Amino acid sequence: MYWLTTSHTVRHMPLEEYTEDSWGAQPQAWGDPIEVAVYGWAPVGADQLMRDLDTGIRRGYDLYAPEPFASPGDRILLPGAGMFEVVGHPEDYSTGPFGFKNAVRINLLRVEG
Repeated sequence: MYWLTTSHTVRHMPLEEYTEDSWGAQPQAWGDPIEVAVYGWAPVGADQLMRDLDTGIRRGYDLYAPEPFASPGDRILLPGAGMFEVVGHPEDYSTGPFGFKNAVRINLLRVEG
């Protein structure tokens, strides 16, 4: 799409393969940050309060990119919004009826509190 440009960048930290430690746990580790050019991002709606006493917040963002580059469990740092985790696989919109090419949405989520 000639009118869309990748005028923003985010930092992508891929979830690395990990093995059991001496306690039998599988600690997660992420790779070094990689700068990725994207179209932009937007909140999916209002923050959602969690738990009976509203002691937590669930915050979601949609990340718009020309190509799928993230996998479930990866982390994305959005400038000005913070660190988010990739939820599910990227959604490819380049096969729709409107002729969009290079159109991917990546779902992001962060839980606070």
